[in-house]
Amino acid sequence: MAFETLLFAREESFAVITLNRPPANAISVELVRDLNAALNSVENDDSVRSVIITGAGDRIFCAGADLGSAFSGGDVDTFVRFGNSVMRKIERFPKPVIAAINGHALGGGCEIAMACHFRLVKETARMGQTESNLGIMPGFGGSQRLPRLIGRTKALEFLILGTQVPAPECLAPQSPSSRRAPARSWPSSLRR
Repeated sequence: MAFETLLFAREESFAVITLNRPPANAISVELVRDLNAALNSVENDDSVRSVIITGAGDRIFCAGADLGSAFSGGDVDTFVRFGNSVMRKIERFPKPVIAAINGHALGGGCEIAMACHFRLVKETARMGQTESNLGIMPGFGGSQRLPRLIGRTKALEFLILGTQVPAPECLAPQSPSSRRAPARSWPSSLRR
């Protein structure tokens, strides 16, 4: 299956979805549609037992929305609602979905990672709901997911300040479904 904004591969018993919009793997309407279609293609496939979502390159998992394309010419409300539905699909997916965070995950990229069931974080990565730095709110449910993952007080701090959190802090005890992984220990299919 070919996608405009993703690389898609089946490896043994899992599928790898690679966000592929260089240089920042930014979210666009097409990327959200492709992500939805990729998930649909494996949801009922018994040979795929789990899904890994990662970013192309080694510095950025996903830097959030491409504000130029995501909010131009179309209906912003429709884009946000559809993006939310795809994040819910990831969150409720019947198979484990793992975010292999190979670089910075900011804004919508952080929201994709938070929707996943597990997060593997490269030691040099940073994560954050940085939308407040632009005077906007997280559009894909990040303001609801972050408090559930790390607690209300810390989430409010990060959401209000737009903080970019380094990997070691992301892996604090309040984030039990995240693990730090040296890049050299990742399977070759994730080191693209």
